[in-house]
Amino acid sequence: MYIPRVYTCYHFVAEILKDRIGKDLSESLAHLFNTGKLSKSHVRLFTEVKVPTDYNIVIMQRPNVNPPHMGVFIRGKILHLHRKGVEYQPIDIASRGFPSVRFAKCN
Repeated sequence: MYIPRVYTCYHFVAEILKDRIGKDLSESLAHLFNTGKLSKSHVRLFTEVKVPTDYNIVIMQRPNVNPPHMGVFIRGKILHLHRKGVEYQPIDIASRGFPSVRFAKCN
C-alpha cells in the first residue's frame, strides 16, 4: 500500500527486484528516487536499455520534477504502485503524463 514518504513506488520496485532477481537495490533506488539520478557509486549497477525485458526498471519522469515515478517491466507491461494501489498496465497507459520514459536493467 502506498504511504507517502514511507512506502512509495521505489520501495515497491526494490521489493519486487529483491524477490525476483535476488538483488537488494533499495539504496540505489532511494538515491534515484530522491535526486532523479543515480550516484556515481550506483551507476555500475544499472545499464540503460532501449528495449526492455522482464524485470527491467522503468523510470518515468516529467521535466524539472523530482522524484521520478518507477515501476518494473514484466511480460510487456509495467507493474507500478500509485496512491490508489498497484497497477499492471501497458506502457502507453502507465506512462501517460510522463514525457520521459527510460528502462534500465540490473547488472
